Amino acid sequence: MDITIFIGILVAGVLVIISILIGGSGSWFISYPAMMIVLDGTMGATLSFRKIPYGIRIEGHTDNISIQTVQYPSNRELSTARAVNVVKYLTRHGRIAPQRLSAAGNAHAKPVLPNTSHANRARNRRVEIVLLKGKTK
Repeated sequence: MDITIFIGILVAGVLVIISILIGGSGSWFISYPAMMIVLDGTMGATLSFRKIPYGIRIEGHTDNISIQTVQYPSNRELSTARAVNVVKYLTRHGRIAPQRLSAAGNAHAKPVLPNTSHANRARNRRVEIVLLKGKTK
């Protein structure tokens, strides 16, 4: 599993994006233990999130391979499930106040690379932790 950190100030007020790549297509995460390892690995940053006065938006993303299952009728539901599960984890284990957290499912609408190869699609299956300036309570 790969973790990519992008740091910058954008027009939308985004301060930091931590992008966590997901395993296989159609899964919300490789496994719960793998998610714990990755999020616990970023927990140093996550713990400092508690001290920073910004809102935190978790964004789920998919590749462009359509999914249609009972659990996930579309990539929108899958990407939202990815984000919601990270929100739950950060609330329980990161002890971040739930009112500071939000979840968004972007499906395949915001790829980081063109979905033209298996490797590129793998990079697009991700969850991003986004700090939002001026969005906390």
